[in-house]
Amino acid sequence: MKAFLSHSSLDKGIVREVADALGSARMVYDERTFSIAESIDDLIKENIENSNIFVLFLSRNSIESNFVREESKLAADIQKIHKERRLLVFCLDGFDPNNGFKFLKNINFERNVKSAAQISRRIIATATEIEIREKASKHVFIGRSKEISDIQNALMDPRSNNYSSIFITGLEGIGRTSLAEEVFRRLYKHISVPFPSIRISQSDSNSEIYRKLFAINTPIANRGSIETEFKNFDQLDEATQNKKILGILNDVIDQKESLLVYDDGGLLTDSGKIIKTFSYASEYLKSTHHPGLVFISNRAPTSPNTPGTLVRRLKEMTEADIRLLYGTLLRQPPPNHLRRRRPKGTRSPVRRAPRQHIFLR
Repeated sequence: MKAFLSHSSLDKGIVREVADALGSARMVYDERTFSIAESIDDLIKENIENSNIFVLFLSRNSIESNFVREESKLAADIQKIHKERRLLVFCLDGFDPNNGFKFLKNINFERNVKSAAQISRRIIATATEIEIREKASKHVFIGRSKEISDIQNALMDPRSNNYSSIFITGLEGIGRTSLAEEVFRRLYKHISVPFPSIRISQSDSNSEIYRKLFAINTPIANRGSIETEFKNFDQLDEATQNKKILGILNDVIDQKESLLVYDDGGLLTDSGKIIKTFSYASEYLKSTHHPGLVFISNRAPTSPNTPGTLVRRLKEMTEADIRLLYGTLLRQPPPNHLRRRRPKGTRSPVRRAPRQHIFLR
């Protein structure tokens, strides 16, 4: 996921700060991407075409820049063809966007820009949104009809209580996460997947679990307030901590619909029971008409009738499904970093509709 940073050289101060916050893997920035020996015009065009987000730093300086004007025109033309591309325009120094480029008149402008950190967070949030939509639109699921039907019937059975969590156990790499996401796609079509996730290791205490959930629920917070929050949590007794974790879990599920919890050795006790933190949460989570927690583990709980939790064991795929999976994978185009770059001066290849990809975790 790349963001092209279009700006005037006179605005490099704030743009350089944004580039530092994003990192080289997430952005195209002339100082760190382009070489003096290369043809700048061809390189700019190629990088704009290969970027998912075009970021324009609009200012009195950029209005006078021919480079910025041409980059913006090209990005606007590409966005008309490829609707999944995004244009972000940040107005610097209180600049009035009505005095900007006329061909960007239908673009939403970010007017109240106060810092480079604010801009970088907005770009990262947009990139995350694009990635989620792309994964959802290009998703292909193969096999597992029996398992999906079994889970759907259990969740929809009017004789059973509403399940607040699903526990899927099986060997790593056979599609446990993919199965859970496919159940949600088919049964709860109004919910967007994938979900945020946390991993529970054997050394994780309630305090560490709370910190992981807090990071999902409050991605942007003052450092001082965070330290105070964690210090106050550490002083609580175990029962109160469990209630506090239940509260933040409800907040996360309200925002994100569901949460994936991966077992890295700490989700189950030595006797095979779900640790008290999450067994308590599964029993008392706020009703949402769909499971709010999805547990993924190599091990199965010794008590399959944990209150509020639907437990299912996933077996390895059948040979027929494996052959179909490999056949589909072999027909997929290689990742961008493995594709051969076309020689300079040659025409761009004809754009085709994106092929579908398989996600098996």
